[in-house]
Amino acid sequence: MSDKPESSKTQLEEDIIDPLFQKDFLSQLPQEVAYRIIAYLTPCDLTSGRIVIGYYHDCTLRIWNVDDAQLAFTLTGHMDDVLTSEVSDDGKYIVSGSSDQTVRVWCGQTGVQRHVLQGHTGTVRCMSLHGTTLVSGSVDATLRVWDIVDGKCLHIFTDHLEAVRCVQFDGIRVVSGAADFAVKIWNVQTGECLHTLTGHTDWIDSLLFEPERDLVVSRSHDATIRVWDIRGGTCIAIPISQESVNFYHMQLRRNSLVACYTCSDVGVWDIRDGGSCIHHLHLQGVNGHALNITSLQLLDSGLLVTSSNDGSVKLWDVDKGK
Repeated sequence: MSDKPESSKTQLEEDIIDPLFQKDFLSQLPQEVAYRIIAYLTPCDLTSGRIVIGYYHDCTLRIWNVDDAQLAFTLTGHMDDVLTSEVSDDGKYIVSGSSDQTVRVWCGQTGVQRHVLQGHTGTVRCMSLHGTTLVSGSVDATLRVWDIVDGKCLHIFTDHLEAVRCVQFDGIRVVSGAADFAVKIWNVQTGECLHTLTGHTDWIDSLLFEPERDLVVSRSHDATIRVWDIRGGTCIAIPISQESVNFYHMQLRRNSLVACYTCSDVGVWDIRDGGSCIHHLHLQGVNGHALNITSLQLLDSGLLVTSSNDGSVKLWDVDKGK
């Protein structure tokens, strides 16, 4: 993006963001879908009415008011691309990571920069925030644990051999995936590596963590998804293993794993018996998407919601495939 004054809008904002704000998009969706979206919002989300967007090319984050579609403030300070950000549950803090090798902590109400957290020696690619404790992962092959209130680094995890690409954190355990093909489980208090999960043959690009059942789902550039029982450090399912597959999104709901694994193919697998395929949907054609699927959500009812680069949101009956 070009360096424009804060008052002027980028083409992305004019073409994508503004049209979304010009109507109550929840009222346009099926009632069940709208309720599901609201159910995922915290009280802070509903009361503050703000959206945080990190801008890859101009090194800023912008905070938008949902009610009037106005820019609340812009977070400036990063010296290179902003790659990842998180907002605390209470809305008090915004944290961001950048190619400038820093993590920055901002006031969620005013946008004032509170801390510049330094120590990483490579791009900060991922982070996970729980309460006021943040875990950041970097191309320097380390993870750092931070107290974002006082800006102190509490621990440094150094067992990965290559760039850390994804991280999940439940307040007790940290799960990280890296370009060394490994998934690691850490105790956040002691810094001990509890398990190293091996089996992937290429870098890990995404993780799901369900701490209540001690389950981790890892997605890799080797075209596989693996489900792990982290109590024993064992792989319990490989739902999909194909050549030349690009994964776009995945979700675990109870014992069903749903993933979009090509531009338009969605699969549902049962993780209990090694990952047998329950459904396969090709979501193109007369009633399907015209362009790539970008995200999906499997509802409790069994219905599937998908969104696409074609600008549409669709609700699917998985059993009937329509």
